[in-house]
Formats: sequence, C-alpha cells, structure tokens
Amino acid sequence: MVELSSESIDHAEEPGQFIAHFTKTGEPLLPEILEAKGFVLGFFYSLIKETEATPP
Repeated sequence: MVELSSESIDHAEEPGQFIAHFTKTGEPLLPEILEAKGFVLGFFYSLIKETEATPP
C-alpha cells in the first residue's frame, strides 16, 4: 500500500489484482496490490527473461 494523501476514504474499487481507494471527488488515496509478493516476483522474472542473453 502507498498512502498518497491524508484525506478520508470514500470508496474503493477492485480492478483485478489491485484495490484503489478514492476520496468523494474521485482522487486516488491508497492503491493496494493484492498478493504483492507474487506480483513483484513475476515482474522481476519477466524483466530477467526479456533481457537474458542468448548464445550466438
């Protein structure tokens, strides 16, 4: 979770692997990544896989 503001949370939305909390005016306050460990490991794995050198 990353707190972006100290304003009050009005509602939240869950688009897939994320939960986003918003103010009454629709400003984002608190994004959350569900199952963050798997998300981060998958992200780094894809970076390593994409930049892996292949022998000629």
